[in-house]
Amino acid sequence: MSQQFKNSVFVFLGGALWGIVSLFVTPLSRGGLSSMQISLIREVMAALALIIFALIKDRSSFKIKPSDLGLLMFNGLLCGVLFNFFYFNTIIRSEASVAAMLLYTSPIFVMLFARILFQEHMTPRKYLVLAMTVIGCVFVAGFIGHGKSIPFMALLTGIATGATYGCFTVVTRLNTQRMKVLSVTLYTFIFGTLFMLPFGHPVKTLAALSADHSLIPYALLFGPICSSLANLLFTTGISGVSANQAAILAASEPLVGAIVGMTVWHDSHEPLKLIGIVLVISAIIMQGLEPVKKE
Repeated sequence: MSQQFKNSVFVFLGGALWGIVSLFVTPLSRGGLSSMQISLIREVMAALALIIFALIKDRSSFKIKPSDLGLLMFNGLLCGVLFNFFYFNTIIRSEASVAAMLLYTSPIFVMLFARILFQEHMTPRKYLVLAMTVIGCVFVAGFIGHGKSIPFMALLTGIATGATYGCFTVVTRLNTQRMKVLSVTLYTFIFGTLFMLPFGHPVKTLAALSADHSLIPYALLFGPICSSLANLLFTTGISGVSANQAAILAASEPLVGAIVGMTVWHDSHEPLKLIGIVLVISAIIMQGLEPVKKE
C-alpha cells in the first residue's frame, strides 16, 4: 500500500468524521444550545483532547517558532469562528441542504488558491473530477428538485463558507510544510477556542449542560471525535497529497452526512441524491488513482 494511498484514506476518513456531526449537533440543538454555543463546546473539547494527547504522545509538539504563530492563528480563526459563522448563518437563512451544497463549492476555491500558491497544474482528469464532485454534492444536498429559491444573503454567506473552507484546506497544507501535523492541529483548536470564547457564551453553556445531564455525553464526545481525530487524520493526509486532491477526498463529508441523514434522521431517498452519492464516490476513486507526476 503506497503512502499516497494512505494519505488519501486519512483525508477521506477525516471528512467522514466531519460528516457525522449531526449525530451530536441535533441533540445539543434540541437541548436549547445555540449554534455558537455548540461550536464553542466543539472547540474546547477538541483542544483539551489534543492537549492531553500531545502530553502523552509528543510533548515537543507544543514547541513552535514565533514566525509560525501568524498562520496558526489564521487557521484557528478560519476553523473556529469564520467557518462556523458563515455556515450556520446559511443554514438559518435557507436550509441545511443548501448550506451543504454551497459549502462544497470549496474545491473551486482550493483549485484557484493552489494554482496561485503552489503552481499546481490542472489536468483534464482533475477538471472532470472537480465537475463530478460539485454536481454530485449538489445532488446529495437535494438542491435540485425542491424548487426553492435561495435568499441573496444566504447565497453570499454560503459562498463565503466554501471560500473559508477552501482557504482552511490550503493554509493547513502550508502549515504542515513548516511544522508537525500534531502541532498544526493542536494550535488550530487552541486558537479556535480563544477566538470562540467571546461568541460562545461559556457561562450560559455550562449552565445549560448542568441543567440537562443527558447533553453531557454529546458535549464530551463531539469535539474529540468530529474535530480532534477528524482534523488529525485530515492534516496528516493533506501533508502528502495535493490541495485539489485533498478538497475532493474531503467531499466524503457531505456524502456521509447524507447517509446519516437518510438512515438516522429519515431524510428523503430521492433518486438524484443516490446518483449524487455515486458521482462523489466515483470522483474520489478517480482522483485517488491519479499518478503523481514528478516535475
